[in-house]
Amino acid sequence: MGTISEAIRTYQSDEIVQDSFEGIDGDENMQPIGFVGLGSMGQPMAINLQKKSGRTVLGFDVMKDQCDPFVSAGGILVDDVTNIYKDCSIIMLCLPSHDTVISAVDQAIMYGKPGNIIVDLSSTAPSVVADLNKLA
Repeated sequence: MGTISEAIRTYQSDEIVQDSFEGIDGDENMQPIGFVGLGSMGQPMAINLQKKSGRTVLGFDVMKDQCDPFVSAGGILVDDVTNIYKDCSIIMLCLPSHDTVISAVDQAIMYGKPGNIIVDLSSTAPSVVADLNKLA
């Protein structure tokens, strides 16, 4: 299997998105991937990402006591979600409600860098995603 950056490139046709991944492969100083929401759906995805991507995965969840499997798999649990937004260029969200997704994207825009990629894995309504896309 290839790296996550190869997988993302495979599914993107937009040259702007492809260009943002140039130089990632083989770079020993790759930024970690951030994963916000380590609940019953997010935690297995974050663990799989940690095991297969070859990159460090920083994770955050408000229920820290339930994150032991993520840490046991090699993930790094952060105490403050803003660390993910500041330190990761790829941020995965798996959150329980529209309000938490909206808040997370607002914070990612506020604390993150231009060009960061936010991937929402939640069951977010298309209209909410379209509104959030206008903010980015």
